[in-house]
Amino acid sequence: MRRLLWIAAVAIALTGGASEAYAQGADAGAAEALFQSGKSLLEQKNYTLACPKLAESYRLDPGTGTLLALALCHEGEERLASAWGEFAEVAARSRREARPDREDLARQHMAALESRLPLLTISVAPGAEKIERLEIKRDGVTVGSGSWATAVPVDPGHHHVEASAPGYKPFSATVTLGTDAAREMVVVPVLEREAEVPAAPPTEAQSKSGSGLRYGGLAVAGAGVVGIVLGTVFGFRAISLNNTSNSDCNAQSVCGTAAYNSRRDARSAGDVSTVAFVAGGALLAGGGVLFLVGNAEARTSTALGAGPVVSDREVGFRIAGAF
Repeated sequence: MRRLLWIAAVAIALTGGASEAYAQGADAGAAEALFQSGKSLLEQKNYTLACPKLAESYRLDPGTGTLLALALCHEGEERLASAWGEFAEVAARSRREARPDREDLARQHMAALESRLPLLTISVAPGAEKIERLEIKRDGVTVGSGSWATAVPVDPGHHHVEASAPGYKPFSATVTLGTDAAREMVVVPVLEREAEVPAAPPTEAQSKSGSGLRYGGLAVAGAGVVGIVLGTVFGFRAISLNNTSNSDCNAQSVCGTAAYNSRRDARSAGDVSTVAFVAGGALLAGGGVLFLVGNAEARTSTALGAGPVVSDREVGFRIAGAF
């Protein structure tokens, strides 16, 4: 009966031909040539050569007759799930196209294949479904969550199942299914988190660079302390000279020669004190920054440089770096 059913289906498929073409021009011509070549090979049951030609003919010109021939070819190759799905498509198309002969034959082949279909179930262990962005693939094709825990028809042979998610170790498994209603199940476990990569220890060059910055920071800070001390000394001198000048000046600040010279020296000492305080504070702060940068430099590859800026126009501290 199976042989008679196959012969009848081949006869109906091959008489339809690729003449139901949707393609035009060169594609239609190529589809027809491929169909005729595939048809001849199918009649000879040379499925290995026939199926690729019929598949290409159908890609160029998706006619129902070509799809029926391709389904028969895949059935001959024992690609049962592919053939079953194609017969189902032929049945649906034939109903719309008012071809009851094709529809009946397609449904008969579907019924004959259903008892032989290999079925593969992919399930997830409790808790695995909560993993964010979990992706499961079968033979490189994503399996949506709606298909989990459902037995789906697959072709006989090896099937690779893999699961992955960002931040987790991937899972993979390979199962082999034969013909005649083989059943297999793959359970995706709760994925293990990937271990965090520890920070690399500082290199010798980084350690030396960090040490140099730390020592430099201490030296700059020391210079800042000296500046503050000088500012304090000259500040007291300015106050002392100003107090001395008061004894020779009246209420209208009219002073004698000695008092005038004292007040002039007091202003000069005050200016020196101000510059020394500003420079000392900047150097002290800069030294602290250098010391902290030196610690960071010992752990990273960041390149930084720092130093004081003192000129006739400005007093400050400059930091430059490359990241």
